[in-house]
Amino acid sequence: MYKIIGADKKEYGPVTADQMHRWISEGRANAQTLVQAVGTTDWKPLGQVPEFADSLQLLIEPVAPVIPATPAPLTPDEILARDYDLDIISCISRGWALLKENMGALVGGFLIVFVLTFLAGYLLGLIVEKIGGNPLTHGAGFVILTGFISLVITSPLQAALKSGYFFIVLQMIRGRMATADGVFSGFQKNLTQLTLGFLAVSCLDIICRLPFSYIFTERSIPILQKMDAASPDQLANLLPQYFDVFLSAFPYLLIGLIPALYITTSLIFTLPLIIDKGLPFGGAMKLSWRMVSKHWWLVFGLIILVSLVNLLGFCCCVIGLLFTIPLGFAALMFAYETIFSGSKQQG
Repeated sequence: MYKIIGADKKEYGPVTADQMHRWISEGRANAQTLVQAVGTTDWKPLGQVPEFADSLQLLIEPVAPVIPATPAPLTPDEILARDYDLDIISCISRGWALLKENMGALVGGFLIVFVLTFLAGYLLGLIVEKIGGNPLTHGAGFVILTGFISLVITSPLQAALKSGYFFIVLQMIRGRMATADGVFSGFQKNLTQLTLGFLAVSCLDIICRLPFSYIFTERSIPILQKMDAASPDQLANLLPQYFDVFLSAFPYLLIGLIPALYITTSLIFTLPLIIDKGLPFGGAMKLSWRMVSKHWWLVFGLIILVSLVNLLGFCCCVIGLLFTIPLGFAALMFAYETIFSGSKQQG
């Protein structure tokens, strides 16, 4: 594994030797590029590393220039005219390979997204409690309303960071250099459309689950109020009551969960389409819906598989989520490339 100093003076890696050979062949690294083997402290010119001598020699040997035709992205209509074959196991395995090659950037980028969204939600919760007091004293309607207002306020941050993470994963898949701070690219790329797309998908999900949310919250508030002032012994008696309330509201959860899963699965590529292809949020939602609908069960199967991987990460002392969640993002973006990123040749 190696790290390099790019032309922009930023540090990239660690990456495998195969990735280094690829960067040399693409002209992204040369004999003067500073490189450091993982586990060492010395930086040296790439030309002094024997392992890459053959690849560097190809750069200086005269070859006839080959100018390929410039590929042009498919338009939405051309994408809709296509079909695709999605191998969900391959998406996971390729995602794992990408994560191993770009561990620092992918895990670091996820940490940035998680910490900033958590802090924003936490601080906003403190402000709401400071202004309105304990939400449990105001009833289910107030709890749900404040939750929705919090979503609206934090949606630009959540949309930008999540989309920025999608973007750096796509850059890596396409063989381009990307670093953890690329998660902030969402603030420069269609932030308004990203926010609207994020809000639209979130609101549809909330509407589907609203009956369960209201009934469960309304019934559980008296128990939660008792828990706030309960001793450990009293808490042990209250927990079964809380579980019984959940079971009583569970049928409403099932009723809302079916349309919620269908809608969120169909619209899962809304944000990537906005940040990658520059589509307005309505067009991105429509294109995601129509393309996923062609093989909905395959996309849903990938989501289930990613969820199981994340469950495994959670069981590994929770710390495993630092790796399984980036793996899930990578797997979804490999699926995105299969579904949406065909290319045509310009004549």
